[in-house]
Amino acid sequence: MKVTKITRVAVDRLRINEGQLEWLPRNPRTWTQTDIDRMVKSVEEDPDFAEVRPVLAVPGTGKELIVFAHNLLTKAAQVRGDKTLPVAVFEPETDEDRETIRRLAVKDNGSFGSWDTDALANDWDADPEVLEDWGVPEWITGGAGKTQTPPPAAGGESPGEKKVKSPSLQALITFPDADALADFAAKYAPEIIEQYDAEIVY
Repeated sequence: MKVTKITRVAVDRLRINEGQLEWLPRNPRTWTQTDIDRMVKSVEEDPDFAEVRPVLAVPGTGKELIVFAHNLLTKAAQVRGDKTLPVAVFEPETDEDRETIRRLAVKDNGSFGSWDTDALANDWDADPEVLEDWGVPEWITGGAGKTQTPPPAAGGESPGEKKVKSPSLQALITFPDADALADFAAKYAPEIIEQYDAEIVY
């Protein structure tokens, strides 16, 4: 498969992947206006970031290029009125090439590993709203952060009235089948929500 690496392409030639090509399903990630606004801000803060992580695209049916990785970055560039973006153009020739592109499109939206919420809260010294602007999900930060009173310091000394903002913590519970999940939802979920001010997502 021929790949033309990092070349400047006019933004008006780029198309968000909406399933225009029969073999390439539409972008599997959706965004809100808040997501777009945050990406615009991210580009403005670090305009050179895209230089090392270019948009990935394939030829369309005409002169346009269909973006299969970094669709949100492309949308932000359109909103900003940017003239060009760095783009790597993939030109698939075989079914295997097309399968590779489909795989990369999903991998681009994937997220391996887990966030270390303790590190985010204590080591990064960043407000939850800032972390959200950097791309940390709101379900990790608690949606703009919650103030929590830190535990007493070593030796029993109280930290006083000082408040620290900390991302919310999460837990994953796996059930063997739908009946077990329904039983949990009926018996325990309401009490957990009330007692711990928790949010349970099914």
